Amino acid sequence: MICFEVSELPFAGTGFSPDMIRELLKAYGYDICSFDLCEERFRQVEGDFSRFHGDFFAFHARPESSREI
Repeated sequence: MICFEVSELPFAGTGFSPDMIRELLKAYGYDICSFDLCEERFRQVEGDFSRFHGDFFAFHARPESSREI
């Protein structure tokens, strides 16, 4: 499991986007989730990741690919 934060400010000057982080993690077999405090469970993040900010968790879902990024 990887725990990470997506914040607007750090991305502003880098040229990177939250979608790039998602694609990198997906290429290595990770599913990205957020934790729903009301239901006390993880929920998979779907849709346009660029609008999401906050704390996220990546769980390894399948064997690592040999793809290079």
